[in-house]
Amino acid sequence: MIFGKAGGPCLTYARLNRRANQAARYIREKNKTPGGFIGVYMERSLEMVIALYAVVKAGCAYVPLDPELPADRIEFMAADAGMGLILTQDHLRPGLARLENQLLVLTLEREALAGFDPSNPDPALDMDAPVYAIYTSGSTGRPKGVVNIQAGLFNRLMWMQEEYPIQAGDRVLQKTPFAFDVSVWEFFWPLMTGATLVMAPPGLHRDPAGLMDGMDEFRITTLHFVPSMLSLFLETAKQEPGRCPSLKRVFSSGEALAPALAGKFFTIFPRAELHNLYGPTEASIDVSFRACTPEDGTLVVLPIGKPIANTRLHILDKNRTPVPAGVTGELYIGGVGLAREYLNRPDLTREKFIADPYGDGRLYQTGDLARYLPDGSIEYLGRIDFQVKIRGFRIELGEIESCILAHPQIREAVVVLKTKGDHSYLSAYLTLADEIPDQKDREALPDSLDRHLKKKLPSHMVPARFVILDELPLTLNGKVDRKSLMQMEDAGDTGAGAASGDSETLGRDTVEQALLQAFRQVLGRRDLGITDDFFRFGGDSLLAVRVAAKLKQAGLALRLEDFFAHPNVAGLAPFIKKDGPEKSLTREQLAAIEIPEQHLRARAWTRPESKMPMN
Repeated sequence: MIFGKAGGPCLTYARLNRRANQAARYIREKNKTPGGFIGVYMERSLEMVIALYAVVKAGCAYVPLDPELPADRIEFMAADAGMGLILTQDHLRPGLARLENQLLVLTLEREALAGFDPSNPDPALDMDAPVYAIYTSGSTGRPKGVVNIQAGLFNRLMWMQEEYPIQAGDRVLQKTPFAFDVSVWEFFWPLMTGATLVMAPPGLHRDPAGLMDGMDEFRITTLHFVPSMLSLFLETAKQEPGRCPSLKRVFSSGEALAPALAGKFFTIFPRAELHNLYGPTEASIDVSFRACTPEDGTLVVLPIGKPIANTRLHILDKNRTPVPAGVTGELYIGGVGLAREYLNRPDLTREKFIADPYGDGRLYQTGDLARYLPDGSIEYLGRIDFQVKIRGFRIELGEIESCILAHPQIREAVVVLKTKGDHSYLSAYLTLADEIPDQKDREALPDSLDRHLKKKLPSHMVPARFVILDELPLTLNGKVDRKSLMQMEDAGDTGAGAASGDSETLGRDTVEQALLQAFRQVLGRRDLGITDDFFRFGGDSLLAVRVAAKLKQAGLALRLEDFFAHPNVAGLAPFIKKDGPEKSLTREQLAAIEIPEQHLRARAWTRPESKMPMN
């Protein structure tokens, strides 16, 4: 097992096992309530892997606590799960200062473990016992914890190894944030087989060019992408044919995989496999699978395939009667992979996990629309409610709306998911509790809302755009017309763009000109100047990656960490590196960054954006 950066540390599985055994005994000694849930508040590292294995060896279940989450959300999760113990790293410990008086916060430094027995502890595993709990967005305004059990994870990992056997020569890249359940197989599948687990450094999952470098350096054979990140990765890989020759297989899940994207994958990596997987957090990772082919690019919708081992998939109508092939219904899941419950939510558990009317056990009601194809595979067709996904993270729009309505200046709030090309973002449509006559006070409201929401929500749930309306559009039956809002242009003014020709609008040198053109093209607007904040006007991490790719076409190198620190043209330009000794770009290099007229639009009222996680 290797921590993926040049000269980084590595562990053999024997050493990993000894250190995890010592940590498990440490946990058993310190944990006041045997079993139960233990928080892991860590960045991606070898220490994280040791902590996860140790929690399971100690007979407990782990709850991932992403350090990028707001403190209020971390504290809610700790209280809701009844944690008596959180494992962290020294440099992250200050982020838990408000919890130190309520529970035990420990680090797993080598010195703290030295006195513990490194042999395997007595197993304390029950196949019906929890193994992990992942919190997802909740429609009631607070997140809900989904508890998965040992039997479900065991079944999922055994199926994966049987279907896609890997061995000691394989190298699996762990890059998915551990609050996303795909990370579970990334951590535990290599352990079963002796394959090498390569840990991507923190933040690398946001950088396609950096991923390609790491994949080449560590000869990665197996990894996962959500489709939105796969799209950006393929854009980067297309510019450098022949890279990543070790790649054998890519798994894609978390969002619907577009047929065109699958077809594009095979044009760039013709010798690699692409597999489309589907599964909600309420099951052990994935419940269906399908191997993609080069011909998939001609399909209208890419099927999610057939059930994995020991899993039942039913498509039922509103009376929970099976529908025939070709007829749309709601997808239900049964089998050993089902989650045990929503933590401390018995009513919701009974509502969503029902007795199986066609067999033993339970069924989970997914809320996903689907239909059977003639060959028995399943086609995913969307949602029956307002749940959406962005970069693999499940979002209940109701939770965001509840948080917005807690702001004293907001009377009504509706949040919708919008898509421009292959990029998705959230827009919030608002009416005010009282009119704000002062223009400066109106302009300050987005920052006030941004601060308000960031205290409660992870960054991927904070809308990219806030739009004030005099009133929300309604349907004939008096309900909010969400379809109308989804089609509405998010324009805060009607400015046609900057055409004055001064340095603010054109850039003071060719590097600024190239950077400004890239900003305008990726954001689809021509009115940005060199001091406009990229993230304030609709940018996010995915679009930042796209800017970097555009600049690369002009021979310019951009580091994402510099982008996040200096998110406007004037501030970022000094950090741009040019290929070659020339001080200026050629006309041909500037022409490599084009601005298609059909993608340009007026300025929208948007929020400052923080680094948004991508899987």
